[in-house]
Amino acid sequence: YEGADFDDVLAEAQSLGYAEADPTADVDGFDAMYKLSVLARLAYHTEMPVEGIHREGIRDIHSKDFRYAGELGFTIKLLAAAQASDESGLLARVHPALIPLEVPMASVNGVLNAVEVEGDLVGSLWFQGPGAGAEPTASAVVGDILKISESSGINSYDSATFAPFNIIPMNDHVCQYYMRLTASDQPGVLANVARVLGDAGISISAVLQKDTDIEKTQADLVIMTHPAREANMQTAVSLIRKLETVIQLDNLIRVENYAGRL
Repeated sequence: YEGADFDDVLAEAQSLGYAEADPTADVDGFDAMYKLSVLARLAYHTEMPVEGIHREGIRDIHSKDFRYAGELGFTIKLLAAAQASDESGLLARVHPALIPLEVPMASVNGVLNAVEVEGDLVGSLWFQGPGAGAEPTASAVVGDILKISESSGINSYDSATFAPFNIIPMNDHVCQYYMRLTASDQPGVLANVARVLGDAGISISAVLQKDTDIEKTQADLVIMTHPAREANMQTAVSLIRKLETVIQLDNLIRVENYAGRL
């Protein structure tokens, strides 16, 4: 179903029992956010309140985004990521992301979920399995019940021993960005957008112009940036939306950094 329209895929997932009648928890990233809070707690032995996790869902992802991402060598996945260091702190985020086609995460499709663990010495470890459906859900619930009965309800992860991490705000996150615009098909459009990005300290790495509509004199303009700080990108986005030659800023998707991990 990759690249199909969102509403069609959601309806199919609901009919198969993979998505709830109210899909908010799944499509708006709440379920991934709660799971990330637990995983960060286990991985870093610290509290990770959900209030400190940046969250975005997948409702705004269009089939066009999959098509254009594919032309650039990527696919799109809902990603939940937590990264920590003693120097900078802990950043936790849930959002759609462009994933390079050559990494294992790009091939995780259907009801499969995957977890990547990055270790100092061992490198990347990948775990994959079904994340929806009656049997996988029942297995997880029974496993939790057995774990609770074995430990008599005592949590072996004592929060009193947790080391606090500084929570890094999303505005400090640095990555590449994919931006899709509906723009007037006339000279100077790209120059105007590039000027706004340049003023924010952001440079362009690739550009696609697609789906030109001659009657409406408009086209899709897809821009990939070099790595930039989130705060700078959001400032630029607010100004790009105001440009007369930009009819609509349709989507902004972060690109996950796999440099050195391929």
